[in-house]
Amino acid sequence: MSLTRLAIKSLLLRPARTLLTIVSVAASVAVLFSLLSFNSGYQEGLQKQMQQMGVHLMVVPIGCPYEAASLVLEGGEIENYLNESVAEEIAGMEGVAIAAPSLMHAIVRPEDGRTDIYLGVDEKHLELKNWWRLNDGEKPGPGLLSEDDAVLLGWDAALIEKREAIGERIWVPEIESEFSVTGILEPTGTQDDGFFYVPLRTAQEQFGLEGKITAVQVRLTDPSMAAEVADALDARFAGVEIIRMEELLGSMTALMDSARALIFAIVAVVIAISGVGVLNTMLM
Repeated sequence: MSLTRLAIKSLLLRPARTLLTIVSVAASVAVLFSLLSFNSGYQEGLQKQMQQMGVHLMVVPIGCPYEAASLVLEGGEIENYLNESVAEEIAGMEGVAIAAPSLMHAIVRPEDGRTDIYLGVDEKHLELKNWWRLNDGEKPGPGLLSEDDAVLLGWDAALIEKREAIGERIWVPEIESEFSVTGILEPTGTQDDGFFYVPLRTAQEQFGLEGKITAVQVRLTDPSMAAEVADALDARFAGVEIIRMEELLGSMTALMDSARALIFAIVAVVIAISGVGVLNTMLM
């Protein structure tokens, strides 16, 4: 008698047990497939969510960033700036998806009791802020800042200036310049709502800071590489400070690792149960 016929005869000897074993193995395979699919989908979803954070690292001139922010809000001069070429070098580094330069400058208007923050940006900044929407529901495009006199208003900035329509003009007497409103952002609930966004080149020229920037905001291809890329930036550039979004990134990465460990622990149990079922059939 061949081994195949012997095996079939053994299986048919106790059909109920054989059927239960087949069902248990099939169920185990289905559970295994479901768990692995869930693990893959979960990681993709979490990775997408982490990418939507926008900024994973920020490169600023060495010094206290909070002191610099206070100086800007009070209309003071920041002592240290970065060369614009730093942003181009960062963009070419491994693991960097977007490196968006920006130049922040304030115009203080004590008679009105306000400080207007002008942020010079380029199209990379709009790519970085992928959750932004205009008040007409559209996603901001690079054409919004293609003209030298263009200004994109945050929601609060538009309320302060009492501007509601595209094409309205804003006269800034402090720099003797006029800007044309090309878009108004929907409220984001962040500091973004209060900024006046102008082309980077325009900001550099208007404020006498050609070739200078105040920060480079960085999005990574993989947020879990934040520490590695930050170390590379520290080693490559002198006179800069790397602000890491470690607390949130660390929590989300730890959550991903914990979920992965739990899923594979369940997979191990499923495999063990399936193995016992097959062994039981073989030994019956």
